[in-house]
Amino acid sequence: MTIQRDAFESAPQLLRYIGNNILQFEALQDSGVDIDNLGINQKGIFGDTPLIVVARQQTSDAVALTETRLLIDAGADANLKGELGDTALHTAARVGRRAIIAALLDAGAQSDIQNQDGKTAFDIAKDSGFVAIAGYLASR
Repeated sequence: MTIQRDAFESAPQLLRYIGNNILQFEALQDSGVDIDNLGINQKGIFGDTPLIVVARQQTSDAVALTETRLLIDAGADANLKGELGDTALHTAARVGRRAIIAALLDAGAQSDIQNQDGKTAFDIAKDSGFVAIAGYLASR
């Protein structure tokens, strides 16, 4: 699929595209769209960044990991808070996505950030029953 450089007039249009077609994100990058200037870190209507959305979407770990790395490479900030003060790390911990957690930590995600309930990603993993992931977060 070819994407025209001027296909997006605003960051919200880009986010809508990413939200609806995240698997085609690489095609978007390859087309030469200046993602940073369109707001790769801009929050959508529900208050979450594209990185947070990818962390919670129900796709295979391999697909989610690819999407996470593409967003990080494009300049997504792993420490931005979204809805309820959660970061992408909180979100990945809530749904038990260890590979995403590792990628986020490798990209500089801070594991000590607290959400609006005062919980870190470690707390959320533990509360969600992901004991091994909580242990992994504690070791990093």
